[in-house]
Amino acid sequence: MGLRRTIRQGFRTLADPKSQFEALPGRSFEEVVEDYIIFLLIAGLFAGVMSLVYRFVYSGYLSVFKGITMNYWKLLNYSVGTSVSMFFFYLFAGTFLLFIVSIIVKIFVSGIKYTRLIAILIYSVTPLLLFNWIAPTLILPLIIWVLFLLVCGVKTVKQLQLRDIKEKKEVIQKKKAVSKK
Repeated sequence: MGLRRTIRQGFRTLADPKSQFEALPGRSFEEVVEDYIIFLLIAGLFAGVMSLVYRFVYSGYLSVFKGITMNYWKLLNYSVGTSVSMFFFYLFAGTFLLFIVSIIVKIFVSGIKYTRLIAILIYSVTPLLLFNWIAPTLILPLIIWVLFLLVCGVKTVKQLQLRDIKEKKEVIQKKKAVSKK
């Protein structure tokens, strides 16, 4: 249930970010973080597996087509170590670096609660989690996409907050008008 929901949520965020950011106040912070952690674990696992597969395919290519002799036990040892370290790097980058980035972004963005800002950041890093494990060389376009989603999310949430404030003022004015009568 959680895995399927998380993947759907990720693709919905990419397909229609504005509506997903508008729906963000309807989700609890815990739900957003739960989806993010599941996504982070899956992306880390896929990145580690892809690294392992890539090394074995490449070494097979070198062995078969270039005639280079391979010690596959040492290659397995090295590749598994690299894959496991990549998995843990995803966990580290996805938690600690997201926290550091949230502090930096909070300096430039005012008027949004910190937990809401982290939820926006979590939604914004969806392209990185979905596509970076396939081709790590695509990091620059993915970061641009993340920045676009971040700006879109902050703008949408601020508009929602302004609309809510305006509606509250109208309700207060109506109550005052009714009480004067």
